[in-house]
Amino acid sequence: MMTTIMTSTLAETDWLMFIGRLHPLVVHMPIGMLAALVIVEMMTVFKKPEKITATRRFLVWATALSAITAAVAGWFLAGEGGYAEDLLFWHRWIGIAFAVVLFIGAVIALTPRWASVLVRFVVLSLALGLMTVAGHMGGTMTHGETYLTRYAPPFIANLIGPGEAADAPAPVESNEAGSDAQIVLAMLEARCYECHGASKQKGRLRLDTPDGIATVTVAGDPSKSEMFRRISLPQGDFDIMPPEGEPIGDAEVLAVMRWIRDGAETMPTPPPTVPAPNADTSLTSETSEPSTPAPSESEIIESARTDFGAFVTELPGDELVVDLSLGSEPLDVAKFAELAPIAPRVVDLSLAGRTITGELGEITFERLERLRLERSNADDAFVNAMLDRTPRLRKLNLHSTPVTDGVLGAIEASPALERVVLFETGVTGAAIESLRARRPELVIEKGEALADAFTVSGGPRLILAADYSTNRIALMREVALGAPTTVWEFEIDNIHDLHILPNGNILFQTSWTQLVEVNPETNETVWSYDASTMNRENEGERVEVHAFERRPDGSTMIAESGPSRIIEVDHDGKLLSATPLTVDNPDPHHDTRLVRTTPEGNYLVAHEFDGVVREYDRVGNVIWAYDVPTSWTDPITGAQHEGEGNALFSAVRLDTGNTLIGTGNGHGVIEVNPEGEIVWSVAQNEIEGVTLTWVTTVQRLSNGNTVIGNCHAGEGQPQIIEVTPEKELVWKFYDFKRFGNALSNSFVTEDTHGGP
Repeated sequence: MMTTIMTSTLAETDWLMFIGRLHPLVVHMPIGMLAALVIVEMMTVFKKPEKITATRRFLVWATALSAITAAVAGWFLAGEGGYAEDLLFWHRWIGIAFAVVLFIGAVIALTPRWASVLVRFVVLSLALGLMTVAGHMGGTMTHGETYLTRYAPPFIANLIGPGEAADAPAPVESNEAGSDAQIVLAMLEARCYECHGASKQKGRLRLDTPDGIATVTVAGDPSKSEMFRRISLPQGDFDIMPPEGEPIGDAEVLAVMRWIRDGAETMPTPPPTVPAPNADTSLTSETSEPSTPAPSESEIIESARTDFGAFVTELPGDELVVDLSLGSEPLDVAKFAELAPIAPRVVDLSLAGRTITGELGEITFERLERLRLERSNADDAFVNAMLDRTPRLRKLNLHSTPVTDGVLGAIEASPALERVVLFETGVTGAAIESLRARRPELVIEKGEALADAFTVSGGPRLILAADYSTNRIALMREVALGAPTTVWEFEIDNIHDLHILPNGNILFQTSWTQLVEVNPETNETVWSYDASTMNRENEGERVEVHAFERRPDGSTMIAESGPSRIIEVDHDGKLLSATPLTVDNPDPHHDTRLVRTTPEGNYLVAHEFDGVVREYDRVGNVIWAYDVPTSWTDPITGAQHEGEGNALFSAVRLDTGNTLIGTGNGHGVIEVNPEGEIVWSVAQNEIEGVTLTWVTTVQRLSNGNTVIGNCHAGEGQPQIIEVTPEKELVWKFYDFKRFGNALSNSFVTEDTHGGP
């Protein structure tokens, strides 16, 4: 019985929703009918009214019935929600009034009174007026408050509603406009609030509140966040947002990605473009001062924005988020006394990166739950003072601050504290373990002792990696084994090679033809080269670049697939030399993969389609070659390995004179001596828990371990691994949040400064 009732209720609900969805279709019928009725009435000027009486009577009834149908469908559609209540209320009842007036007119049309010009004029005029108002409200609910003025010429926009015309939003070009959070906020205000704001919530989605944003974001995972998915779709996709106008700019899409990846924290409110005028504090006489009323909380908030450079977000529930991290001048915390009236409302405070001066004073942040002090000069005294004034603090970030064991007493005494970050501080490991024993529920994040694999050069390493499925190249630093943090990232299209240069710059490609060198500190492009237009011998010839390398003299080696040659160019792109390549199976996309220069200055080329590693001298003579096998016998264990093919990706000449080869779809790594004998290898399933799929980059570390790029291995499989000569797994990199299934290139440094 219960099943029957539930099925019946669902069926009824579905029918009502179906009827409601007919509203956009039928709502235009009474409009067209009414227009026809007005035209017929105008015809009475030229024809005798009695000759078109039947036509008028039919039209007035057809108009009335279609208006009633539209009103009924609209009533059910409104039940789905997603519209501003006040606007919906008036649109609904004016629409009903429109239908009622027409129905009354239809009834009158059956009587002799319809012959009266005055009666017809009153009915039609009233119907037209109601239709116009209801239609305008419907357009506002569907397309936003500026739907009528957004694209209107200025003189018309000002005539209809001064100040309502909206200019097309200018895309954000870089992070110079502010933090990622501010870029996201500006994007939402310019492109999203019109349909998902206070006056309209299309699809029941509201993006001007934290709760609404939380429904379309998964903190830490852009790939699972509907907001990021919708704005990053290709132009023309049915699901792209916004559905009209230019797509969201690349810089904004990347800002959204980074903002979600970094936790999707509450966004700050941008500071006002015009600072609020200061109160006039001049004396009225030499002996007396005027009585000045205490500033309101709104004035104090504006003062925080103008005087402190703070970004302040006012949240529902009278809460505030105050971000002071973007200022560059020293921050005198003694001035916090000016913010005392609003301090009880602050739930999130950031002083990250600031130089803090002065004494804190007596201010108390009674409701503060999150305090960010990372990269600031906050010392033990300041942190202890803050903890004494924040009884509800739950999260504390002290990353890269000069604090010592002297803060642990106050941390232990903070009853609400749930998580504290102590990376790169002076707090000792022994003191942390002691605190953990006393407060086991407190999560303490501290860069733990790293494995031997990470201490070859005295510190954790940098990882440069790129994935063309997520269009990202990123430089990361591991603050603990298996815990990388992003230092820099850049949007790319296609990529098959990358380098960290001795000066710290990153040399990589953004497409198959465009090479760039970028300073990761400033994100400035300091060098670029376009292979599609520069140094072309044959105009229109297809060219792709899959390998390049910066030479010690500052020139750049570039391998051109298609023309089948290696060129070297100077800083200005001038051609210095050209070396022809031998290619048995020419293809602009597969002639070469990685190319590396040997210690003797020769070129070691991985020919993907040929399945051959060839070493060339500078004039193009092949002086050594090795045919990569699809199967081989392990020289140590004697086990037989079967690969899928020999579309190799990389070859590196080792100091021993041997060559280390990433076999691509051969699913393994082999090391061969100058005579072409395999002296060491790693097979597809030889490492426990690892399935090598498309082996791309290979790297031999100074400790004898080998770093292997494992591309296209699927979710759950590591994207980079490190193995010992005995084939023991000592480290793996897995991050499907930043990168997907096409992490084709990587380079791992052996110290924090990026050294090889």
